[in-house]
Amino acid sequence: QVPLRRKNIRKKLKVYRDEITFFKIKIHWFGKEIDIISIPNHWILRLKNKISILLILLSSFIWAESKVDALIKEVYAGNLNNALESIYDLKKEHPENPSVMFLDALLEEDPEQAIKKFKKIYNLYEDSKYADDAVMKIAEFYYTNGSYVKSSEWVKKINLY
Repeated sequence: QVPLRRKNIRKKLKVYRDEITFFKIKIHWFGKEIDIISIPNHWILRLKNKISILLILLSSFIWAESKVDALIKEVYAGNLNNALESIYDLKKEHPENPSVMFLDALLEEDPEQAIKKFKKIYNLYEDSKYADDAVMKIAEFYYTNGSYVKSSEWVKKINLY
């Protein structure tokens, strides 16, 4: 057995502390090992928990988004039944989701209320997936009612890619 000297104990404690307490990212640069990031383990555990929660929320959002997209396609095809059955729960779960708001506006029976909902989508979520569709629905409404100038003003708001 090698006698424990103070110097050897320090080295072992340092290694022990680094392995347990820190998450490290190291690089080798011209033969030298350089620490880039050192993060305490309790931070990693907190981040891990938050990231897992975020991933769960993101996956539920993506699932809801794909479900809403499918319902919108069904409404465009003339099948309203599934969308009418699902809209209440979707609005309750995702009240500020622009896709759900768009579906809700499509299902609205009162044209004036539908236009208000489409305008809300455009004003609040101009970069959303359905903002251009909302603008087009507003323009169609004005065109159908004979307000051609208003219709053309709304059509000019559509982003050209």
